Amino acid sequence: MELEQNDEEKDNFWAEGSFIEGVNPDETQEKIKTMHKKHDEDMNYNCKKCNKKISAHNRDWHDCKCDECFNSEYFPEKDDAVENIEMDEELQEELKNFNPEEYSVLELCKENGTGINAINDANTEAFMPLLSIIEETIWRNYSKNNVLKDINIIESLKTLRNNIFSNNAKFNEMEKDILNQVKISLFFNNYDKRDLSLSISKVLKSVKLHRSTGGSRGYLNFISGFFEEME
Repeated sequence: MELEQNDEEKDNFWAEGSFIEGVNPDETQEKIKTMHKKHDEDMNYNCKKCNKKISAHNRDWHDCKCDECFNSEYFPEKDDAVENIEMDEELQEELKNFNPEEYSVLELCKENGTGINAINDANTEAFMPLLSIIEETIWRNYSKNNVLKDINIIESLKTLRNNIFSNNAKFNEMEKDILNQVKISLFFNNYDKRDLSLSISKVLKSVKLHRSTGGSRGYLNFISGFFEEME
């Protein structure tokens, strides 16, 4: 997949300022391969902060830091005992019984999140669990319903952004799907209401940009190329 690099389209997968912004296409292809690798897989690298052995996933998607160093920088209030939730068997067992339909977004948002007021070049990585699950869910829905256009995604993201904390809001099927996936991400991670609103707005900005430069399905074609490369 080729990332646009002109001044107007520097925006990439999660809008301008993501962790992979500025790398060349060959580097991007390599990073895509490690996105869904486990935190203990391919342990051939070293944390740039403490020199501890890290995985290829951490190298590419956690700022070349081990989980402890990454969490201490982006989530300083996170419980140190839970350094890697993917390896927490108790949490995995809890997730098996987790039904997003039984919880509201407000119940799953933490009181204290990242403490970040705006997503920018330096902190996009901290929001990746939310950003990536929203993008992937949009792509899955488009794969099932290829009549969707960018304008439909824009309207749905606006609806979610404006009503996601309401108990009485009505959502279409794609919006419900995004909502449920967001709840799973909130279950796993320490995000508050502001973090969630910022993430939805970030994706919305990306959709608008790609639509303005790529036509009625500029954004959907863009993310399709990204996720199809990972299959």
